[in-house]
Amino acid sequence: MRGTKTVCWVQHASEWPLCVSVARVLQERDISSIFVCKSRTAHGQYQREGFESYFVPDALDRTSDLTESTLDELDLIYGPPGIRAIGDSDMQTIAYFRERHAEKYQLIAQTYRFWERFLSEHAVDAFVAPETAAFLTRTLYNVARKRSIPFGQLVIGPSHTTFVVDDVDESHVWSGLLNVLEGGVRVLTDEQREAVHDFIEGRGLQSRGGLSLRFVPASLFTSLRQYAGMWFYDRPSARRADPVRVAALRYGRRRLVKRILWKYVTQPFFSYDTPRAGEKYVYFPVYSGEETSYLVNDHYWARNEVSLMREVAQSLPFNHKLYVKEHPFNPGDLTYPQLRTLKSISNVRVLHPSFPNHELIENSSAVFVLQGTIGWEAFLAKKPVVSMSKPFFAYSPLIYKVRQLSELPSVLWQAIRNSDALYREREDEWLWFIHSVMATAGKGMTVRHTSPYGFVRDRENAESIAAYIASHLLKEKAPAT
Repeated sequence: MRGTKTVCWVQHASEWPLCVSVARVLQERDISSIFVCKSRTAHGQYQREGFESYFVPDALDRTSDLTESTLDELDLIYGPPGIRAIGDSDMQTIAYFRERHAEKYQLIAQTYRFWERFLSEHAVDAFVAPETAAFLTRTLYNVARKRSIPFGQLVIGPSHTTFVVDDVDESHVWSGLLNVLEGGVRVLTDEQREAVHDFIEGRGLQSRGGLSLRFVPASLFTSLRQYAGMWFYDRPSARRADPVRVAALRYGRRRLVKRILWKYVTQPFFSYDTPRAGEKYVYFPVYSGEETSYLVNDHYWARNEVSLMREVAQSLPFNHKLYVKEHPFNPGDLTYPQLRTLKSISNVRVLHPSFPNHELIENSSAVFVLQGTIGWEAFLAKKPVVSMSKPFFAYSPLIYKVRQLSELPSVLWQAIRNSDALYREREDEWLWFIHSVMATAGKGMTVRHTSPYGFVRDRENAESIAAYIASHLLKEKAPAT
C-alpha cells in the first residue's frame, strides 16, 4: 500500500540492512520506500523484505545504441556535470570499460533514459543516496535537480555518532546548517557552551584513539588467491548476468594490486620520514584520489594530487616543511614512484600512514585540506585550517579559503602568521559555529567505525534517521507526542 509520500532509495551494495531498518520506520509514518539498485544481491534482499525494488542493469535497453545527437541532447538538458565527467568519476565503470569509452557513455545515456521512464511511472517526493560519484546516482542527481525533486546524501556527520542528509549541491553540507548560519552569530548560553566543550572533548578522544591500518592484505598467498578468484568470476556469462558485479570485481582487483605493492614493495623499501622536534611545518593529509567526494567536488585535484602537494610546498615560508601522510585506510593509493617524487621536493617529508593524526595536527603551524575529517578536527583543535574546497566546516569565516590557485601563497602565509589569533579573538563565533553544526546534525549512525564494523540497523537509530529524512527532505512536521 502506498503512503502519502514516497522516498526512493538509490543503493549500491552492502548498506541494505540500514536502509531496510529506516524504511520500516518510514512505513509507520505513512511514507513509502522504493529501492533502485545496481547490486543484484541488495535488490534480492529488498524484494525478500517485501519492498518494491528495481535492478538497473535489467532495466536498461542494451539492444540498441543511442545516437551521438541524443547523447548531446541529454548532456544539454541535464548537465553539468556532463556525460564524460560522469563517466570519469565512477571508478568501477572506468575499471569495467577500460578504453571502451563509447560503451561507457552509452551506459550513462541509457541510465538517463531509465530515470526518465522511472519518474514517468512513479511519483517520488525525495531521493536518498550514499553519494553521487557513481553513474547511477550522478545521473539521478542531474535529473532530480532539473525536476526540483529533493535529493539527499545520507552520510556520516561531524562525529561518529551523528549523521546528516547532505542536500546542498553535491557537497558535504546540509541546508539545515546553512539556514542557521544565515541567522548570524549569537552568544551561546552557559549550558550550550558546556555542551560544545563536551562535544569537542569527545571528538578529541575519538581522534586520539587513532585509526589502525586497514585493507592491507593479510598474506601474499591469500591476496593471490583473492586476485585469482576475482578473475575466475569475470566470465562472459557473469558479465551478461550482472555487469555491475563484474565492474566491482575489476575495480577490486586494481585496489588489491595497489595494497599488495604497498605491503611488499613500498613499505619495506621506501624510506619514510619521521617528524623532527621543533621543526615548523604545515600538515597535508593525503586524500584518496578515488574517494567519491573528491571525484565529484575536486575532480582535477583528485587526478593531480601530487601536483597540488608540490604547489603547497613551494608556497610555504622558507623555514616551513610540508608533512604529508596517506590515510591509514588507503595505503598504496600513492605509488612508490609518486612517493619518491614527493620526497624529492626539498621541503616535503613523507610520513608512514600509521603515524597518529592528532599529533600532526597539534604540532603543526596550519593544516591544509580539500575536504575530509582532518580539517574538522583541526578546526576543533583551534589550528589554522586552509581549505580549497567547500565541506561544511569551510562555511565558518574562521577557515582560510583558497578560491583559486594563485591565492595559495598569500592565504597560507596569512594562516601561519595569525596562528590561533582568530580563535582567540572570535571565540564566541567559533563556539557558535560548532554548536550550529551539532544542533543541525542527526543523532545516530549510518555505519559503525569500531568492531563489529558495518551498517547500523537497530530500532532507535532507524527512528532517528527516518525522522531526519521526513523533516529535512520531505519537510514534514514532527508527529505529536
